[in-house]
Formats: sequence, C-alpha cells, structure tokens
Amino acid sequence: MLVLRRRAREAVVFEGGLTLTLAEVADHRAWIAFSAPSIPVPVVVTSTVTSPSTACIGVQAPATVDYAERATHVRIAAPEPPPAPGTPPPPAPSAVLLVNATVGDRVVAEGLSLVVGAIEQARVVLEATVAGIDATVGVSVFAISGAEVKIGIAAPEDMRVYREEVWLAMRSANEAAAGWSAADLATLSHPAAGAPPAASSPAT
Repeated sequence: MLVLRRRAREAVVFEGGLTLTLAEVADHRAWIAFSAPSIPVPVVVTSTVTSPSTACIGVQAPATVDYAERATHVRIAAPEPPPAPGTPPPPAPSAVLLVNATVGDRVVAEGLSLVVGAIEQARVVLEATVAGIDATVGVSVFAISGAEVKIGIAAPEDMRVYREEVWLAMRSANEAAAGWSAADLATLSHPAAGAPPAASSPAT
C-alpha cells in the first residue's frame, strides 16, 4: 500500500482520471473529495471507526438520499456559483449525511461507488469504483497530525498514482517537449493577415 502525506487542498491523481483531494481537516477528521470526469459533482466523505465491526461514513452536501439493502444512494447538491467580485464567498455546505456501515456496505453517488472494504483498528478502508475506470482503488486515512494527513492508497500495479504537483510538472514537461499547444493549432488554422493561402493538392 502506498502512503502519501497531504495537506488541505492537496491532491493525488490516478491514471485514468480519478483525483482525490484532501478537502479539509476539521475536528480531527479528514474529508476527502473524489472527482473524475464521470462524477458530475465531487463527492466529499470522511470515515470513522465506531466499533470493531462498525464504521460511520460522513458525506457532505447530500441533496437526496435513498436507502436500499446494504446500500445508501445519495445525490450530491451542486455547488453554489462563484460569488460576484467584491462579495463574500457563500458558506460551506453544512448538511452532512452520516451512515453507519459494516464491511460490504456501500455509499453510492452518481459515477462513484464506495464500499467498506475493511475495518482495521483505527481506520476504515473504502474501496472506490468509478464509472469509466476499470479498476478499484482502496483509500484509508492512516494518521492525522495537525493539518497533515497520511492517506493510504491501494491501486492495481498497472495504475500509476502521482502527487498532484508531480503530475502537473510531468504534464507541463510533456507539453513543452511536444513543442506545440492548442494555441499553435489555432494559429495554423487562422494564418496571419496578408499571408498567402496554403497550397492545395489538385483534385483527382
């Protein structure tokens, strides 16, 4: 299992499009946001061991909740639009859904399924399955020290996992090495004024 240290707003990026962001640390709880192209609204959750066989899963900003056998289906409220310049930001979502769960129970949101994979001493292992990504990722909080959180990650051997800052640096280096950008394509499709038109091949 890979263990990474993250602070609030720092993320972990998985090959395939899944991103885990440490949304906040409050009251000695780590809130982790799951986001991906197939997840329309990031799903922000926390987990706590309440007994040797039971966990409590917290989900921020639930809009609707439906209960089924061993599964809780939740629709996450869309975020508020950004405030106009000069106005204070809207308050953070205050509603939190708390779900008591045992191993095998699920919390399901659009594009994401979280299964309680294990309850081990002081931590809960959540197994995340994301629509469009052919893999299951295990996520658990190993330790919280002030504003820093140790996050444990279990991913398939063929799935690369990066700290976000490393992934961004690699992407930037790859774009620079490629020697072109989207702006270059726009320039090619719209030549400068006065430039002769590109030659075309005669019709055959």
